[in-house]
Amino acid sequence: MNLCLERLSLSRKIALVACCVMAVTGPVVFDIAKIRLLKAVEAGGDGLPVFSVASIKLEKSPDGPFMMGFTPDGFTCTNIKLSALMMQAYGVQNTQIAGAPNWTDSTAYDIEAKVDSADVARLKDLTPDQRSQMLRPLLADRFKLTLHWGTKDLPVYVLAIAKNGTHLRENVSHQGEGGMMGRGQIRGTDAPISALVRSLSHQAELGRRPILDHTGLTGDYDWDLNWTPNDTSGTAEIPDSSGPSIFTAIQEQLGLKLQPQTASAPVIVIDHVEKPSQN
Repeated sequence: MNLCLERLSLSRKIALVACCVMAVTGPVVFDIAKIRLLKAVEAGGDGLPVFSVASIKLEKSPDGPFMMGFTPDGFTCTNIKLSALMMQAYGVQNTQIAGAPNWTDSTAYDIEAKVDSADVARLKDLTPDQRSQMLRPLLADRFKLTLHWGTKDLPVYVLAIAKNGTHLRENVSHQGEGGMMGRGQIRGTDAPISALVRSLSHQAELGRRPILDHTGLTGDYDWDLNWTPNDTSGTAEIPDSSGPSIFTAIQEQLGLKLQPQTASAPVIVIDHVEKPSQN
């Protein structure tokens, strides 16, 4: 699934890319990924397919439209900066990247990567999170990216259970994660709480801060969260101007609450990175 967008800030691009990059086929609906905000391996997860061929070219019009998405046999992007690729590959926000040179946030690339034909069928069974992790070896190989995980005190939101208890519905069918994210709406089906955390972290109303899960919830749940967006920079029509704020909706509809704090959050620390050779 590909999505073309006009010039936007990096943070807004990431929020919108998050809606499209998770979808391999179909319209808005996508499998929700599990966030990787704890220490994780720097390469892709064991057993994941790898991209056998990859073309990387310097984008000559970095202020133009961009697109990014997974395809049935790989990954494609146009006019995407390395900072955005790292955010996607490691499940972090821009504030959770430390030590990156300035060019990672200004130089854009066009990338076309494909897996071997024997691995195409396997891609259909991967979660979006696993698809994103496939970018890690590509970044290590072509951008010579090496990094380690650390922590840093950052403005965050802590997600906790509200006073009267959670309203989340536990899913016992276990037919596979699913969901939808749009302006003023997040739906989840048979998904862990980490999927909700990741979706919330992309919302403009929350400043796209890291969100730390303090709920203690370990099951898979269904939810339907609806609120009135207060991000007036968007071009889409606000669904219902009389609806609740995102904070009120989370508490009333999900039985959870968001608490702003400054806390130690995981960050990726860049040890080394290079501009790639083009091909």
